[in-house]
Amino acid sequence: VDLGPVGVNPSADICTRNLCVLGVGGETARSYGPALELMARNLDVLPLELIVSQRFGLAGAAEAHELSQTDAAIKVAIDPMLA
Repeated sequence: VDLGPVGVNPSADICTRNLCVLGVGGETARSYGPALELMARNLDVLPLELIVSQRFGLAGAAEAHELSQTDAAIKVAIDPMLA
């Protein structure tokens, strides 16, 4: 979700607090494997069906994408098995 411009003073907000800023991007589909396996092993304590707030079929992919960019969604899933 784009929160708009956010003022950051690198010296005061990052360096003096000894923070580390990491970027995310460029992952391949295989990068998600370990996290998915961990989640699958812990379904008894991490009920993923409660995390996904909305589900859409492929026909609703555009709507799902738009919704995912708003505060109305926690996690939007596109499930090709849904009509």
